[in-house]
Amino acid sequence: SILKTLDLNRLQETSLKQLLENQSIKLQAGQQESEIKKFRINELDQQVTTQHRTRNFLGAGMMLMILSGVSLLWYNKKLRLKNKDLEDKNEIIKEVTHKIQATEITALRAQMNPHFIFNCLNSIQLYTAQNNTEKATDYLNKFSRLIRLVLENSRSDKVSLENELETLRLYIEMEAMRFRGKVSFQINTAQNVDKDYIQIPPLLLQPFVENAIWHGLMHKEEGGTIRIEVTQPNDHLLRFDITDDGVGREKATEFKSKSATQNKSFGMKVTAERIELINQLYHTSTQVQIIDLKNKQGEATGTKVVVEIPI
Repeated sequence: SILKTLDLNRLQETSLKQLLENQSIKLQAGQQESEIKKFRINELDQQVTTQHRTRNFLGAGMMLMILSGVSLLWYNKKLRLKNKDLEDKNEIIKEVTHKIQATEITALRAQMNPHFIFNCLNSIQLYTAQNNTEKATDYLNKFSRLIRLVLENSRSDKVSLENELETLRLYIEMEAMRFRGKVSFQINTAQNVDKDYIQIPPLLLQPFVENAIWHGLMHKEEGGTIRIEVTQPNDHLLRFDITDDGVGREKATEFKSKSATQNKSFGMKVTAERIELINQLYHTSTQVQIIDLKNKQGEATGTKVVVEIPI
């Protein structure tokens, strides 16, 4: 009985120890599981924090990119508008400048025509005063043809070379009649020059011929000759050589002819202004060269004017 009691107590003690050990193991397992959960929670927190940071960083980057893109688009649009405004202003300036230059050329051509016609009327008045009916009639016929050509040419920016040379020929014939045959002339055109096709500004040569007559030949008792040579050195250049065998420019200034000086200053000034404007408007380089002709002794034998017109 006592042994049974002792065995029972031992059995109970063993069971209790096992129970305690089992409880301790379970408690340790629970603590380990709790620590594992805490570790996993910490890991999740870190992952979430990292994800939030990454998202915030990406969001900030995206926002910065969007703002940069918007700013760039706005700047480009502003730059395009500025460039467009600048181009529009430049176009307006070019258009206005072109119109001003075209208007100035028209005005200068209109000034040239009254001056040109005025000299012709003086010649008619001279024959009328002398009661020379035949000469006056012949002169009036030439003058009517000349007026028609001048009026037709004044409406155009350019005329055919044939038209311009015909106008020039009529003018010289009328001046030759007024100087009683003391003025002779020759107009020679090279074979390769197409007078019907080539276009030049109207009344561009007349002032140079007029200047040769009034300053070169009118002071010579025996009179003189004007030669006009028309050549085409290349496909894009037309050349006029206007040569007179008059007294020369130095001698002409000594005579100080009041009327001739006034005519020269007006016609030559207007022509110089026209050539300058024509060069600006059409981006050409029409050039005029005046050469004093002299003999071996250094004496003046006339004047040569070279006019080169791009075509």
